[in-house]
Amino acid sequence: MKVTINDIARMSHVSKSTVSRFLNGGSVSKTTADKIRRVITETGYESNLFASSLKRKKTRMIGVVFKGIQSVSVGKMLEVINEQLREADYYPLITIESLSNSLEQEIEDLLTLNRQGVDGIILGTDNITEKHREVIKGMDIPVILVGQESQDIPYRKIDNVRAGHLVGEYIDKMGHENIAYLGPSEEDREVGFHRKKGVMDYFDQKNKSVSILNYKTGYTFEAGYEQGRKVLAEAATVAVCATDRIAMGLIQYLKEQDYLIPEDLSIIGFGNYDFSSVISPGLTTVSFDYKRLSELVVQDMIQLINDEALGNVDDVEMKLVERESVRNNN
Repeated sequence: MKVTINDIARMSHVSKSTVSRFLNGGSVSKTTADKIRRVITETGYESNLFASSLKRKKTRMIGVVFKGIQSVSVGKMLEVINEQLREADYYPLITIESLSNSLEQEIEDLLTLNRQGVDGIILGTDNITEKHREVIKGMDIPVILVGQESQDIPYRKIDNVRAGHLVGEYIDKMGHENIAYLGPSEEDREVGFHRKKGVMDYFDQKNKSVSILNYKTGYTFEAGYEQGRKVLAEAATVAVCATDRIAMGLIQYLKEQDYLIPEDLSIIGFGNYDFSSVISPGLTTVSFDYKRLSELVVQDMIQLINDEALGNVDDVEMKLVERESVRNNN
């Protein structure tokens, strides 16, 4: 027998209007939302919703969910994604979560956008969990990931292993063997794991013995600053920072302690943010073409909506930008 919205309301012990508000992405308490979602899952009513959604016309709305508005790269990408979607006659519904927000909130964003009838979702996150995969698999709209790799979800990302390799090659050329690496948790497979892996792989491939000490940070200026004391307590000659914001925090700490850069410690980052060229000394870093990455993401999203094949996933240029923050020890 077909399950109705009245059945969902009765089994959830809430009113029909509350269920309707939930289904349309309106505001309900987390407790109520959890009850309704559980009943929908148990009865298969959500499948009925998905089936009926196949009959609806395209809304020309695209959901965009990103985590980390504090990130310079996220701001740059959202600006281009918004512009590109509008030029293609799509309307972006943008949701931004802070890095401190839970993955559950991110998943709730996906479900809400799906209920609102978007034609597809662009998801930029630092961690893809089994719950993400379960929810995305249950949707009848395309989802594309930005910045993370997946075996079963289309994605666009930077080749962070190659970026780390560029850094390893450069600091080797500059004669550094004692390395401090500052970066976020390896749960972030790209910024937290693959960038560091690229550095380590370079030295492994060259059969060069170097010392690499790891310091776990967040993504912020404060995260780099807070690790300054620990870095100085060791014998590193160069600090590799997983983002330029982390590098900037470390630079500030060193300056406050009257250490000279690069004479006392060399520093190199990833990102080439606007401030990277104007601080003193200028920060040596890896530059990524975030504009191109954003354009490719929108291109892929539209192709997925139209059931078209996608292209290469790592087609984003990068280069090492040499400034004054790394000392030549040769």
